[in-house]
Amino acid sequence: MRKVIIRLALVLLMFALVYGIWWFSPYHQVRSFLASTEINAPADRVWQLLTDFNSYPYWNPYMRVEGQARQGEKVRITLGQDSNAVSYTARIRVVQANRQMRWTRRVVLPGILDREQRFELEALDATHTRLTQSERFSGILVVPMWKNIALVDNARGYREMNNALKARAETQD
Repeated sequence: MRKVIIRLALVLLMFALVYGIWWFSPYHQVRSFLASTEINAPADRVWQLLTDFNSYPYWNPYMRVEGQARQGEKVRITLGQDSNAVSYTARIRVVQANRQMRWTRRVVLPGILDREQRFELEALDATHTRLTQSERFSGILVVPMWKNIALVDNARGYREMNNALKARAETQD
C-alpha cells in the first residue's frame, strides 16, 4: 500500500512539473477576438435583442444560439452560415441583465482548449450603449489549433453581428 501511495505521489509531482513547464512556455498562450460598437439605443433594448436567441435568424448574420439566456443553461452555438460553419455546446456562466452575458466551453478537461465568450453592455447615457463582444481561447491546444479556430473568422463575424444588432436596435420601435 505504501508503494502505491509513493507512486501516486510521484505521478502527481511529475504532472505538476510538466504543467508548470507548460504554463511558462510559449505554448501556453491566450488568443482572443474583440469587436465593439456604440448603439443609439438604451441598454435594456440592446439586452432584450441580445438575449432573445429565437430572434437571431431574423437579424444575426453570423451566429445562431439554441437554448435560453439563463445562468447554468447549456446552449448550442453555430458560428458562420456556410460550409465553414462551426457548432459547439457551451454553458452560460454569467447573466447580468443589461450588463453582461458570458458562456464557456472546455474540450475534455480544463487547460486543454478553453473558450470564453463575453457580451458586455455599457450604458453611455439613457439612449446610448456600447456593446463589446469578445472571445478568449486558452489551453495547450490553442497554438496547434489556432489556424482551424481562425478559419471561422470570428473577428469579422462578431463585427457583422454587432452591426446587425445596432441596426435592429436603432430601428425598432
